[in-house]
Amino acid sequence: MRSSVCEKFGVSKGQYILSLSRLDAKKRIDLVIESFLAAKLDDYTLLIGGRGPESERLREMVSATNAQSRIRFAGLVDEDDLLALKRDTALFISMDIGDYDISPLEAMALGVPALCPTEFDRGKDLAACPGMVICEPNVEAVSAAMIKMIAAPPTFDRSELAFLTWESYFSNLQK
Repeated sequence: MRSSVCEKFGVSKGQYILSLSRLDAKKRIDLVIESFLAAKLDDYTLLIGGRGPESERLREMVSATNAQSRIRFAGLVDEDDLLALKRDTALFISMDIGDYDISPLEAMALGVPALCPTEFDRGKDLAACPGMVICEPNVEAVSAAMIKMIAAPPTFDRSELAFLTWESYFSNLQK
């Protein structure tokens, strides 16, 4: 099944893994690509959105693997398409070296599980939410997590993320 945003990017709803970020070394998109290939998820497409200094190197990397039909580059994604792309994906992945990234949380707010590296600081409240899986940032761990999350997607109630709302934040400040 395709939604209009899926058609625009050449993917099928629920049959792609999404990575959206600036394409620079700290985002470790090369790790995402290598892990996707190692996972051998032949029925899925890896859709990479963003642009940046690593763009050409990453495209060459994919070209060298002859996996262009399964790994697509979306370029800079319009704001109007962001939520639909996140909503329609099977899995959102971010291997950013930084300790905090809003993108996985946005995906989870849409009911999509997210895969993040150990550097992601999810705090005690988010650690209890099964919608986010944390793994070591290496090909073996990331590919194994991808396989597991696609085979048995973690289910979670989006209300488990209520602590991330402004209302919750400000109510805690008043205590």
